[in-house]
Amino acid sequence: MKVRIIQSIDIEEIPNKLRELLDSTSHNMRELQSLFGECLSVSDINSNSSLKYNFLKQTMEKLRSELASVDQELSDIDSILEGYIGIIEEPATPPPPPQVSPIPKPPVQPQAPVGEEDVDEG
Repeated sequence: MKVRIIQSIDIEEIPNKLRELLDSTSHNMRELQSLFGECLSVSDINSNSSLKYNFLKQTMEKLRSELASVDQELSDIDSILEGYIGIIEEPATPPPPPQVSPIPKPPVQPQAPVGEEDVDEG
């Protein structure tokens, strides 16, 4: 089961944290490449043994699971980058709020009570 951990760091530390995350993801990508190499090696074995194909299937399942983990790591890095870019592209001083003029309300016309209509008696 995966859980999300939220960590607060100073804004100046973000580039270093991004580098750490990229290094870790790069390491995991090399592990993926190694697993894929194992799959290729096993598939090259000249045998129709079920043992070969079971091992290949297990290795592929592990490869897919690790690939999903790397994809999540990349998604996390992308989210951090998106937030950081938003921060560094913000103007130094926020623009003043727009001037809003109140919308005048139409005058309310009094209504005659029901059953008491104006009757001209003339």
